[in-house]
Amino acid sequence: MVDSERKPILGISKQNSFYSHSNGGFDDDVDDPELGSKGGGLEKSVAEDLDPVTLTWKDVNVYAMPKKGCCNRGQKLESPKQILSNVSGMIKPGKLMAVMGASGAGKSTMLNVLTFRNRGSLIIQGDIRINGVVVDKTKIANISAYVQQDDLFIGSLTVREHLTFRALLRMDKRKSREQRLQKVEDVIYELGLKKCADTVIGIPGRLRGISGGEMKRLSFASDLLTNPPLMFCDEATSGLDSFMAYSVIQSLKALVQKGRTIICTIHQPPSEVFELFDEVFLLAEGRVAFSGPIPDALEFFKSNGHPSPVNYNPADHFILTLAIVPGKEKDCKAKVKDICDVYEASQPYLQMKEEIKTGSAQVSQSFVENTLNNTSRYGASLLQQVKSVFWRSWITSIRDPLIVRIKFVQTIFFSVILGLIYLKTDDEYSQEDIMNINGAIFVIITNLSFTNIFSVLNVFPLEIPIFLREYGSGLYGVGVYYLSKTLVEIPFLILIPVIFMSILYWMSGLVHDANSFLTATGIAVLIGNTAASFGYLVSAAVPSVTAALAIAPALMIPFLLFGGFFLNNGSTPDYLIWLKYLSWFSYGNEMLVVNQWEDVKNINCTSSTQCIPDGNSVIKNLSFDKDNFYLDLVDYKLFDAESLGCFNSVKRFTMNGSFTNKGYSPEVITTGGGPKDNKIHPEDPELGRQRQESSTDHLDPVTLTWKDVNVYSIPKKGCCNRGNAVPSKHILKNVSGMIKPGKLTAFMGSSGAGKSTLMNVLTFRNSGDLKLDGEIRVNGVKVNKPKISNISAYVQQDDLFVGTMTVREQLTFRALLRMDKSKSREERLQKVEEIIQELGLKKCADTMIGTPGKTKGISGGEMKRLSFASELLTNPPLMFCDEATSGLDSFMAHNVIQSLKSLVKQGRTILCTIHQPSSDVFELFDEVFLLAEGRVAFSGSVNDAMNFFKSNGHTCPINYNPADHFVITLAIEPGREEQCREEVNKICDNFEASSAYKEIKSKTDELANHPEEHLKQMMETLTDSSRYEASIFQQVKSVFWRSWVTNIRDPMVVRIKFAQTIFFALVLGLVYLKTSDSYDQQDIMNINGVIFIIITNLSFTHVFGVLNVFPLEVPVFMREYGTGLYNVAVYYLSKTLVEIPFLIIIPIIFMSILYWMSGLIRDADAFLVATGISILVSNAAASFGYVISTAVPSTTAGLAIAPALMIPFLLFGGFFLNSGSTPDYLVWLKYISWFFYGNEILVVNQWEDVTQISCTTSSSCVSNGALVISSLNFDKDNFYLDIGLLFALIAAFRIIAFLILLFRAKRSH
Repeated sequence: MVDSERKPILGISKQNSFYSHSNGGFDDDVDDPELGSKGGGLEKSVAEDLDPVTLTWKDVNVYAMPKKGCCNRGQKLESPKQILSNVSGMIKPGKLMAVMGASGAGKSTMLNVLTFRNRGSLIIQGDIRINGVVVDKTKIANISAYVQQDDLFIGSLTVREHLTFRALLRMDKRKSREQRLQKVEDVIYELGLKKCADTVIGIPGRLRGISGGEMKRLSFASDLLTNPPLMFCDEATSGLDSFMAYSVIQSLKALVQKGRTIICTIHQPPSEVFELFDEVFLLAEGRVAFSGPIPDALEFFKSNGHPSPVNYNPADHFILTLAIVPGKEKDCKAKVKDICDVYEASQPYLQMKEEIKTGSAQVSQSFVENTLNNTSRYGASLLQQVKSVFWRSWITSIRDPLIVRIKFVQTIFFSVILGLIYLKTDDEYSQEDIMNINGAIFVIITNLSFTNIFSVLNVFPLEIPIFLREYGSGLYGVGVYYLSKTLVEIPFLILIPVIFMSILYWMSGLVHDANSFLTATGIAVLIGNTAASFGYLVSAAVPSVTAALAIAPALMIPFLLFGGFFLNNGSTPDYLIWLKYLSWFSYGNEMLVVNQWEDVKNINCTSSTQCIPDGNSVIKNLSFDKDNFYLDLVDYKLFDAESLGCFNSVKRFTMNGSFTNKGYSPEVITTGGGPKDNKIHPEDPELGRQRQESSTDHLDPVTLTWKDVNVYSIPKKGCCNRGNAVPSKHILKNVSGMIKPGKLTAFMGSSGAGKSTLMNVLTFRNSGDLKLDGEIRVNGVKVNKPKISNISAYVQQDDLFVGTMTVREQLTFRALLRMDKSKSREERLQKVEEIIQELGLKKCADTMIGTPGKTKGISGGEMKRLSFASELLTNPPLMFCDEATSGLDSFMAHNVIQSLKSLVKQGRTILCTIHQPSSDVFELFDEVFLLAEGRVAFSGSVNDAMNFFKSNGHTCPINYNPADHFVITLAIEPGREEQCREEVNKICDNFEASSAYKEIKSKTDELANHPEEHLKQMMETLTDSSRYEASIFQQVKSVFWRSWVTNIRDPMVVRIKFAQTIFFALVLGLVYLKTSDSYDQQDIMNINGVIFIIITNLSFTHVFGVLNVFPLEVPVFMREYGTGLYNVAVYYLSKTLVEIPFLIIIPIIFMSILYWMSGLIRDADAFLVATGISILVSNAAASFGYVISTAVPSTTAGLAIAPALMIPFLLFGGFFLNSGSTPDYLVWLKYISWFFYGNEILVVNQWEDVTQISCTTSSSCVSNGALVISSLNFDKDNFYLDIGLLFALIAAFRIIAFLILLFRAKRSH
């Protein structure tokens, strides 16, 4: 982007630029050229007249009350902590005010006080007025709009649909529908959203939609529908790049020019953004440091001995001056106190307070009555609310592919698969068919239950943030929202069971009768709706989808166990019978079993005894009663009312602020005035000093050069582009450069300039789809990937560590694996201590690194310095750093670059890509390398860059950060691409023709042709083959040690695994409790049920227990493998060996409790065999879990895919389907099912020696254990074969998992 010479912030004038705002308007926007069209007044907008609003606040004091609790009884409570101290201020109509301050200054607290939000734990004193009238929460809400930092929308709606929804519900009841729709069009035009009006808003990572700038403007548009004269904006530019940030603040600028009053908190605005504000309100330590126009602020700070340096962003200067620097707290607080004292005693501040006290604006009676005193909570009638919310919910459902496509495809797929498994074409029934049909019935209930519960679990959690915000804004009531959301799901809750039953019913051999089919389908619909109702209850009660997915299966297990399939209906313990009466599985199973078997008069028998003769006997054996059929139907409607009641109670709980979630909770006011993570973390005060005492190894100086580098994208070939020539793209164009030792160089350029590509070229990374030309040399010697890796370190943008390790442990691990083989262990550990000292990590050396959102650890700045430390262990003379300050606040960013500055003083060569550095950070760099459109725009010192741009007609304004100036000047403005590219090419041409660039190329050639001999020899001694510095034994030891430390420090591994094991063993023991040694006919079903539950529980526990073993560490593994720390086999072996103790101990604990409680045969040998088999089953399941874990990209994907992959193995385990009834075309699934082998062994182990099973009837009895085994088509002669095959499965699954991990590792490198 280009512009003519720009003047300082005082009276700045810009032409031919998207930053121009002459005539009170602004030029073409990146998203919509009509945004603020020329002429400046937005004449096409027909906005209503605005009552001018002056907001004042006087002597505001805020105190945080100490928390009371049971633990501090008898102790003296701390006194309240003062957050804001006598804060007064005023903002008038037509003014855009920036509220700024260092972290912890009180910005967020002040905004919350002014908007009457999140005040629960605070004591607030002071006076807040609108035009001289004292206001409360209701009045401020009536007259203002509050645009929060996070933009919350339903992503499947278009921009126009979203605004229409808001207009129908939020605008004044007196407005007609036509007036509301017209207002929508006005606001779309006014905020420059015309181009994207019919574009879906989008869902990040799922559905492509509007840009970040458009989304932020849509937030403003949503609140502008009510035409508020006063607006509050919280961090309006958060997460936006410089152009989008400018576009958003420019939109606010246009709004204030129409008479609105806007106050906006903002953090580290770029120079061009900050100059758009009319006034600045500075807070420091909870006090007012300044309030007024920006030129006056500059003059005030100058008069107090803090002038803004030349070419310095005033916003950076104000924040830096008022910040409390760790290690210098006393001096900084004294300086801040002096500034605040001087300002509070100044004439402008005293005059403002007097004006607040005496000078109130004229207030019209209609303004007071119709605006301030409007007490109506809702802007729409109840019917309109239902219509609008239902319409939006329906649109959301039909546009979401997860609802429309996947639901139906999944239903058809599973019904066909289950139909093939249970396929039966004749009308005759045999004894085996009893087990199969009953299994099919229970699978139907289970499938419909899980499908419908999991399909609605995200209904409320995903929209809870939006619901709470819209409910709080008075768009609709809770009942309206709940009713609309549940009504929308009804068509799916009817269609899916109908489709499912229409396919599966006739394939699986259920009784071939139309009436029975219709009855079964109706029951299936009821089951689906009841399960969904239970899902609504869970969905309304939990804070997130993740929590819902975790809790729902656990809550369903009791209902499933008491469904009459795993436990005979007549064997339910009295103390747990209430669970049976709450189980829709029980009612559904009873109805479907009665519906199936009631009219079956004959069941074939191939033997003379132990046969069930007819359907009524089947019903009786299950302890079901056909007279309960209609009673069961009535019980199905209980859950709907329960879920509604739960949603209402949860709503009240959440609105009171007692139940919050990090993803959507309102910002909690802390004693620091902001979120804890935003505070400046204590760092090592010695950081940045030159450490003479550090005994770093000798460094050979390194000069990196690259000459005539050209990069082309390779067109992708495929069947779809036959006959179409896809031209390659020229990404880098004849790029040459040089970086010398002792220099810290910044790589900069606007988006798409080629920074990342050049960094990848220089480090020989990620070049698979690129064609490269040119040469890269170190000290005049050509290098390749192995050589550049041996001599350099690459610190990537994202800091990847194992969070349970301490800083010292992380560095020790790296030292043992990465440092030169010739170094002894003592030398390596000594190097670790030196690096800890050198990078200022001594204070946190024994602190865990931490896992974001899970385990508290070191700060962001410390983590970034740990990334440098990890690479410095090999003492590299050359370092590449990718976006070293990304995600850090101003202090931490300065801290990190200061660390790099100290490293180059030791003789290192460091180049660093950086985006939008603050003024104080940018001045630390020695040189800058600017790219534009893939060409070199400049290379050299910062001062030379300033002079070069000035000579080309682009003088940096006095109060501008040079970094902002360079990037802005070289940016390509949307809508003016051709003109901008012409000017950018001119700048690049001028630099390439300059003596400075010719000198760089000349020195590059000279170094290549005549390198210094000792430096040349140093480079030529580097080998290409040394990949691993440590021996295989050392690799295994180190990786195993880290994996073990990770496991024992993770409460999810140590505590929850064992607690969960003991808990489920006790619960299942109580469910199947049997104290006698004799067995009856009901015990056959119960014992076989508990055996299969044992296998299922251990399988799911261990599959899910290892799903996160690899996905959570794959990024770390890929990076460390690529760096040459260890090989794939070492990593895989270490990770799996660490899990072995848990795979032995957990089954032992589980069986030691459950075996003796559940009535399994009381014999020590049988117990030991059963325990041994449970260990084998656990290891087989874990091995299968490793296959999934190594194959999936994330734990979430693993959790989604694992159950579906396990279902076939479970169905062929000999419990849901008789072992002798397996279809020939699916028999292979039985032979790779550990469920089958485990079930057969445990059944044989249980029943082989049981010679007597009592019988209370004269027929249909199984008299001994051998008959139980044969009825299941199991064979006791297969006992040892099954054990051998379990070992084979363990080995096969683990080999497959290793090969998958090896393939992924090789492919990524």
